[in-house]
Amino acid sequence: MTSKSLLITNSILLFFLLGCSHGKVEEQSVYIYTDSTGNYRQVIETKQSENRLVTRKRLFVAGGKEPVEKSISVARLKEDSSGIKLLPEAFDVEVWFNKKNYRSKGKTVSKEKAMYVKMDTPEENWAGTRKLSFPQGKRFCFFEQIPDCLRLFGYLNEENFQEKIITVVWDSYPFTSEIYKGVRKNLFTAATLNYEGDIEGVKRFVLQIDNQLVFYEFESDDTLKKMFWISQGITKERVLK
Repeated sequence: MTSKSLLITNSILLFFLLGCSHGKVEEQSVYIYTDSTGNYRQVIETKQSENRLVTRKRLFVAGGKEPVEKSISVARLKEDSSGIKLLPEAFDVEVWFNKKNYRSKGKTVSKEKAMYVKMDTPEENWAGTRKLSFPQGKRFCFFEQIPDCLRLFGYLNEENFQEKIITVVWDSYPFTSEIYKGVRKNLFTAATLNYEGDIEGVKRFVLQIDNQLVFYEFESDDTLKKMFWISQGITKERVLK
């Protein structure tokens, strides 16, 4: 990958981090996020323009001002006769393990049908740049953008819902298996989506990925109310601002 391509990656992420004046939809949601290490406050900012979906996530310890984990994911929107499609375009994730900083940035090069991932970490096996080719598939979605993907794909209100296949792109790569136990060290993972029905006024969907189940519950206005991943001990529930 050329230095120019890496510069483009940084420019795209910085541009959306600062905000896009032409964005049609901009929303900030706050969740209580719980995993095996404790309780956190998760702030998710979403911006949707005519041709891009941008998600910025920050995770804070209780009372903390600096995030212990942060990421931004950018997907390009494209519409054709089959509906809206999303092309994962770029991501930037920063985490801390044992008080050490780990960072990874990805950029899709469409003509090569691949994503280049540049890793900046204290460990040699997580350093340098990797090229990873996109697998065959019709529906791609960054993991952190799944609620919005389901909305944009039209799945949340589809009548007579049939099982869907989605290729999840891990915007935490290559740290995914460190964050989520039992998940393979891949950038791309095929997953199946099913609808469990309306349960006490919320629409529940379940994503099966790497033989694990992730549940998503949506309000009637398609807002994500709750996510829980039982095998990981993870739950997140929306709170009032």
